[in-house]
Amino acid sequence: MADFVLPQSNEIITPESSIPQGQQFSEHSAGGGPNKFLVTKNGLSIGNTVIVDSEGLNSLNNFPSDTLFDGTNRTTSSTTYTDIPGASLTSFTLVRSTRILTYIRAKIIHDNFNDDGLNYTVYCSLLDTFDNSITDAVRSGGSWVVDNINFGATSYSSYGIAQELVSISNDLYAAGTHQLKAQYKVDGGTGDLFELQIGYVILGI
Repeated sequence: MADFVLPQSNEIITPESSIPQGQQFSEHSAGGGPNKFLVTKNGLSIGNTVIVDSEGLNSLNNFPSDTLFDGTNRTTSSTTYTDIPGASLTSFTLVRSTRILTYIRAKIIHDNFNDDGLNYTVYCSLLDTFDNSITDAVRSGGSWVVDNINFGATSYSSYGIAQELVSISNDLYAAGTHQLKAQYKVDGGTGDLFELQIGYVILGI
């Protein structure tokens, strides 16, 4: 192997002179069909999927994602997890173990929060149907607000308000077909769900 020699200070190396003539190319490909690997001066692609183009890394092709927002007011009295209507994401199939970012955001309160001192709780979770595992979850009965305080009369008013909570995870998912969906439950009484947002980002294909 030839030794690498630094140029003198007055030498200018151009792209043409720094690459041996036999290695210059405008296009190079390998394989065929959906697995064809193609490199050109404008980027890199595999099959019909553009990985890198003239602007850089193509994020939409390299990091598939889906998200859902639902502002429907819903209630549940179930003490076991049940599906939240319409709260499922586009399924995806992995050919190998892949790291995925997932999240759930929910605005929730329990109708009986602090009314009888039992502090009932509402639970919202994101479930992977591949193995029925919970990827993210939030829970709350609500928040207690005290206002209109009159120190002279030692009087005040109080009420419960919904809490907005977020859970984010970054986990390794096994090869196979996955679908993420949201579920909810309570540990007694009736709970309210005012807003829900779920989603995922596959961190590389």
